[in-house]
Amino acid sequence: MIKYPIKVFVSQPPPAEGKNPYAELIKKYNLEIYYKQLIRVEGITPREFRKEKVNILDYSAIIVTSRTAFEHFIKICEETRLELPLEMKYFCVKEIIALYLQKFINYRKRKVFFPKDGEISLEQLLLKYKNEKYLLPGSDDPQNQLVDFLRDSKLNYKEVMIYRTLHNDISKEDLSKFDIMVLFSPFGVKAIFENFPNYQQGSTKIISFGPNTTQTAKEHGLNINIEAPTPQVPSLNAALNICLQGLTNN
Repeated sequence: MIKYPIKVFVSQPPPAEGKNPYAELIKKYNLEIYYKQLIRVEGITPREFRKEKVNILDYSAIIVTSRTAFEHFIKICEETRLELPLEMKYFCVKEIIALYLQKFINYRKRKVFFPKDGEISLEQLLLKYKNEKYLLPGSDDPQNQLVDFLRDSKLNYKEVMIYRTLHNDISKEDLSKFDIMVLFSPFGVKAIFENFPNYQQGSTKIISFGPNTTQTAKEHGLNINIEAPTPQVPSLNAALNICLQGLTNN
């Protein structure tokens, strides 16, 4: 039997004050949401970057997989006093990421590409420009489907580490008290088992975002109750609503 309030662990920072997207769910289901970041990122130093022996100007296109990756990429460029040429192309995983580039570059003068919904995927877009020399800035653990695609497609590309992902200390938390846990990255899954090597899921329902997160969770023996985003479950709000309906109807 469900005990109220229903406790939900969201492994992200809390929403901005006055902009809580879960307000209706909190009221409807008597939720108590606990926000806690499982990981943090740390940019590498210019000295570390130079050890990678990557000349950014040798590449004609940058693949932008996240805001974090691009922020640290720009930071490295600034710290090494490198000015990106106007001819540089940017291939972004989503339109929202492409629009975010405006914070750092003169968007109108740059060649920015992104897959349009229902028309083309990022992989197809990269193949369309197969003569480009791609640079993929990322973290110290870049294993993902995009890397597999770049390798298998024999595109001219180079990975470069510009930030590392570190696990936060959550060893004093009692994860067993949560009815629902929301995980957003493979690193977050690994952080749980880094802090609790013998973690047991028990009756906790788990919502997993992204195929890599789901795969890593399953590799660690976790049972995923809801996977998102999907056409049927496009957001965390939708995933929580489905999960909560299941809990409260039992």
